[in-house]
Amino acid sequence: MQDRLRADSALRLRIVERLSELEASAWDAIAHDRICVSHALLSTLEDTGCVAPETGWHPCHLTLWRDDDLVAALPLYQK
Repeated sequence: MQDRLRADSALRLRIVERLSELEASAWDAIAHDRICVSHALLSTLEDTGCVAPETGWHPCHLTLWRDDDLVAALPLYQK
């Protein structure tokens, strides 16, 4: 992980409101096969409306980027 977060690289935070905005492969590379945070599961919950502002759950996933590479992510939902 230290190689991915080198001190000489510019990191930026970004809040993602729909997981469909992100490449599934980039998200899943960070999830390390943890099904409960997989792109497929979380995006299905969003796409079907299970988690949506209308149901009281507003997706606001915190992501960390180095250039165009997703290096860390935290799935979050504001209630």
